Amino acid sequence: MKMKKLLLISLLFLTISARAQQLIPSDEWQDLYKDSNVEISTKKTTCEMGTYHFTYAQLKITNKINSKKTISFRVNRFYEDGCVGCTGEESVFTVNLAPGQTLVSDCSTNQNLLVLLSNPLQKNHQKLKYIEL
Repeated sequence: MKMKKLLLISLLFLTISARAQQLIPSDEWQDLYKDSNVEISTKKTTCEMGTYHFTYAQLKITNKINSKKTISFRVNRFYEDGCVGCTGEESVFTVNLAPGQTLVSDCSTNQNLLVLLSNPLQKNHQKLKYIEL
């Protein structure tokens, strides 16, 4: 029984990994993940906080089915000097969606769904290579 559970979890992970994209967010919406139940898209945005400009990946998450859905996922950010968010809980998102609901993050709403890409106060990160689920 334990082996069946391990196999099922492995197959689920491989399915999600196969459908997830590695991409650099642009100014247009791009699919980061898509299946028959849920769609996760991203695009780049800049949020002003005082005199500073922070660059984020906005997330748009759509429940494509006619029942409530809770999804959890991790957004990993890969820079030339390594991965940010590959461990720990700060890059794990959990979202509850009503049937057919779409949540969109921006600088003023659903800010908890913004993924920080560039912080003008933090100079030690290299150039962003890509993000992935």
